[in-house]
Amino acid sequence: MEEEKRPYRWPMAIWVLLVSLFVSGLSFGLVPPLFAEIEQDLSLTHTQIGIIWGAASAGTFFTALGGGMVGDRYGPRKVIAVGVFLSIAFCSLRGVLDTFWGLSLAMFLFGMALGLIIPNLNKAIGMWFGRKELGMAMGLIVVGGSGGHVISLMLGVSLSAALGGWRNVMFLTGAACLVVFIMWVLLSRERPLTEEETQRAAARGSIFSGLKHVLKLRDVWFLCLVQLCVVGAGIGFMGHFPENSVARGMSADTAGVLTGLMFLTMVVFSVVGPRLSDRVGLRRAFV
Repeated sequence: MEEEKRPYRWPMAIWVLLVSLFVSGLSFGLVPPLFAEIEQDLSLTHTQIGIIWGAASAGTFFTALGGGMVGDRYGPRKVIAVGVFLSIAFCSLRGVLDTFWGLSLAMFLFGMALGLIIPNLNKAIGMWFGRKELGMAMGLIVVGGSGGHVISLMLGVSLSAALGGWRNVMFLTGAACLVVFIMWVLLSRERPLTEEETQRAAARGSIFSGLKHVLKLRDVWFLCLVQLCVVGAGIGFMGHFPENSVARGMSADTAGVLTGLMFLTMVVFSVVGPRLSDRVGLRRAFV
């Protein structure tokens, strides 16, 4: 039986890619290349820089599960819109709350907004694609995020110099989130449910009964462990390598470019890997 190919699936893939590129990619990734400047400007220690960077992931930790559950109940499009809207304010706050505690709070709040966005990007795009194209479509989310990291890490220092300092860069990320929010509200769509899907949704239990079922799945816990180790290592490297390299005499531009190389390879293999996975028909082997 031939798989149904929904007509609006690729436009939706583009809108999801742009959210990933500018919000979870660029707006998040512009901070590490500026840490050396921020550290000197605010007289911060290496430990304080680490806390500021970790605050974003801490915020995501507290909202990602709830964000995914709410997306299941009310639809990913609405929840992503709320997350991007909050990101406008929280990204801009990073340029206003220019103290250690202020930056930590702003990063924490931005991380909470990302917890609403990131889990629902997969669902928003997965609803439109069948199994044969799903891997490629999911890869676009990683392409967007990684591409945003590449741009921000490699050009962040130059961007700060051009705009007159790191605070103005933070205001720019708020403006980028505003543009993405308008785009998402005007152009994204929720896929209409079939009659069978509508009946299943009506018969669905509470949010917490669904959570109880998911938590019993062994593969979910395994993938969480993979994310913890692999993504955690990548985020740690991204946050600390530029600043530590500058402390050892490397230029901030060079440190940002070297860090960005890792995400550049992610962009390439986020296209190649899922395409091969779709063609072969296997997921576990590629993970």
